[in-house]
Amino acid sequence: CLADEDMCWLTHVLSPLDISDAMLRPAKYNLNELSYDTVYGLLEEARRLGFKIKHLYVDTLGPPASYKDRLESRFDWLRGRVTVAPKADALYPPVSAASIIAKVTRDYCLDQWVFESGREPKTRTFGCGYPGDPLTVRWLEENVHPVHGFPDIVRFSWSSCQRISADTAV
Repeated sequence: CLADEDMCWLTHVLSPLDISDAMLRPAKYNLNELSYDTVYGLLEEARRLGFKIKHLYVDTLGPPASYKDRLESRFDWLRGRVTVAPKADALYPPVSAASIIAKVTRDYCLDQWVFESGREPKTRTFGCGYPGDPLTVRWLEENVHPVHGFPDIVRFSWSSCQRISADTAV
């Protein structure tokens, strides 16, 4: 919380392995459902901690109206106080701030990441982290092991990772 406590935030970090495990398990748990459940958990935790949420702004996952309905039906105390919009980070300052907090949190996690496999990557220049980013793709190509695959920092469920694995690994 800030000193005047008019603004507070919570974050929930999902590891790449958690996301890949959810998406690739036999009983699929897709990324949208994982995202919804993360938002639900953050709202429940905020309420438990006594945060006073005057209005909730959310960048949409899918159609805005159905996402808003999901939130308001699950949290009746939010009814009439939810705004869901595509590109909400460009429209609403609280979502812009949340986007910055998420990116700073991600960068901090990457800087502090301890590779459990003991295989330190050749470089920590990961790029933005999205599979279409040329720096990220280059990092993936340079850090795939022909037998062990990718380090534990990689969301191996990405199609680019599956392609690189098929081309490089046994």
